[in-house]
Amino acid sequence: MINPEQLLTPQEAAQVDASLMTNKEKFGTRIAIYSLRVLKQIAAERGIAATDIETPALHEFLEKTEMSQAVEGKGFALDDSFKAFWSNIIASSTKQLHQVADVNQTDLGSVTAEQTIAWFEAKAKEAHGG
Repeated sequence: MINPEQLLTPQEAAQVDASLMTNKEKFGTRIAIYSLRVLKQIAAERGIAATDIETPALHEFLEKTEMSQAVEGKGFALDDSFKAFWSNIIASSTKQLHQVADVNQTDLGSVTAEQTIAWFEAKAKEAHGG
């Protein structure tokens, strides 16, 4: 189960922090790793491929996890607007995660945090002329 207070494990956070990326790039990497974890968990619970997850499944996941309690406990409403915002973040990361899978010649469900970090680092290097 995903800890709603923690987007990344301490090990993943350390790996991202040690990377040679800008803060913006590190933020995107963190979100992608979190999204990967969400997609894998939903896929495992539903017995489907991560690529087959659609928005309603994301909303259901959000509602039934401790994430909803964490959000509401911080004074935010878990309304349709928040669900759409959260789902859009996951969907946006999914596009990048598909690219990670392609580069590593694997399926989305087999992508690792390490592969995700390496992909983001390579993209950052390209963007900065390295």
